[in-house]
Amino acid sequence: MLLALRAVQDRANNSPSEVEPGVGFRHDGFTIEDGWEITERDGDFAIEGLTVKNPTIRVRSIYLEFTVYSDGDVIAYISCTHALGPRESATADCFSADEHEDFDEVRVADTF
Repeated sequence: MLLALRAVQDRANNSPSEVEPGVGFRHDGFTIEDGWEITERDGDFAIEGLTVKNPTIRVRSIYLEFTVYSDGDVIAYISCTHALGPRESATADCFSADEHEDFDEVRVADTF
């Protein structure tokens, strides 16, 4: 039973879900706070201010992949990661090698 529940949770975490830049959300037990933004850094996409909270009592690492769309087409991927101690909050490290351009949708899922 626990393995089946874990499989359902893994599928949900691996399926991209729409998020609104700047608006907090929950993913895989982590809390992402309001105020993050998709920006341009050296001509490429970036995410600034992605503050992540680990509400558990164990050390965990977050691995997120943001997929950026324009008119239904994927135009960029932004990867964010950070190791967090128990009940710790920190700003995730985010990077992309995709050229910044206008977008209209953002989805998030586990990186792997």
